Amino acid sequence: MQNRPRKSLLGSVFFPFEDDQIITGKQEAILIFRLILFFPVPMTLLALIWAIIVNAPLSRIILIPVIVFVVTSLLFGIQAWFITKLSNQSNRLRQENAQKSQQQ
Repeated sequence: MQNRPRKSLLGSVFFPFEDDQIITGKQEAILIFRLILFFPVPMTLLALIWAIIVNAPLSRIILIPVIVFVVTSLLFGIQAWFITKLSNQSNRLRQENAQKSQQQ
C-alpha cells in the first residue's frame, strides 16, 4: 500500500478528486466554477474599489469591473479546462500502462 502525500488546503478545495480518477463533465464544471469564483471575484472588487478611488465617471466605474470580471473569468476558466483535460489524459495513460503491465 502506497502512502500518498496529503494535499494542501487549496489543493483539496480546487481539486478534491482522487489523483488517479478521471474527471467527469460535471466535476469539470464544478472545478471551473470554483476557479471563476475564487480569483476573478476579488479582482473585480479591487477594480471597483480602484475605479471609485480615482473618481472615475459612473460609466467607467461600471465598465472597468465588468471587463476585469469577463477577462479574468475567461483566463481562469480556460486554465481550469486545460488542467482537467491534462489530468484526464494523464490518468488514462496511467490506467492503460497499469493494464499493460498486469497483462504481462
